[in-house]
Amino acid sequence: MGRYIARRFLKAILLLLVISVFVFAIQLLTDDPARQLAGLEPPPEEVEAICEEYRLEKPVLTERFNSMKGLLSGGIGWSMK
Repeated sequence: MGRYIARRFLKAILLLLVISVFVFAIQLLTDDPARQLAGLEPPPEEVEAICEEYRLEKPVLTERFNSMKGLLSGGIGWSMK
């Protein structure tokens, strides 16, 4: 029974890693989220303000690493809504 639980736990961790890589790939393929939030042809000041508000100034890889580090420490992040 213990081996079964350990296998299921390892499979769950693997699944979470696969999902994280998938989300990371989607994030790399899409446009800048600040531009998407700002609307059509936003002024650069507005895009910069959105980047500061939602902490999007850092590269995507750094943001992903910080979010994974936060997940491991028990934080699930914050909502953009």
